[in-house]
Amino acid sequence: EIQQSDWSSDVCSSDLTNLDAQEVSGWTKVPLIAWEDAKSFSTAKHKDYVFTMHKNNGRCFGVTITDDSMVPTLRTGDVALVDPDIKPTPGNVVLATVNGVTMIGRYKQKSLTTFEICADNTNYPSVSSTEAEVRIIGTVYQMLINAL
Repeated sequence: EIQQSDWSSDVCSSDLTNLDAQEVSGWTKVPLIAWEDAKSFSTAKHKDYVFTMHKNNGRCFGVTITDDSMVPTLRTGDVALVDPDIKPTPGNVVLATVNGVTMIGRYKQKSLTTFEICADNTNYPSVSSTEAEVRIIGTVYQMLINAL
């Protein structure tokens, strides 16, 4: 289940990057990377971090939402925290590449071997794994809602 919280209850600041410990008082430091770097996270550069109570396996990362495809769930400026090691189940929000382009959407199982990535915003089309090259980057485990 995805945790949803607003910025006022979670710590998110580049001012805190001088903390050396990966975990501070139960909080885990997660890198915030650029949207376009999500498909190659292992080589992505980052300078900002968010902190979460989710245990970071060293592969978790956050991305800032850059479009309105997931409205009303996520809006531009919100942050999605992604874990590449969580296998998606139907209804999960996932970060994926579609023909090499990074996108976010809901995972919808169509059969044992096929699935779709669906936007919450009905103005965006669904993408089927049978019609495009779709690769799941990871499953969103927490959303940080920009309350500003």
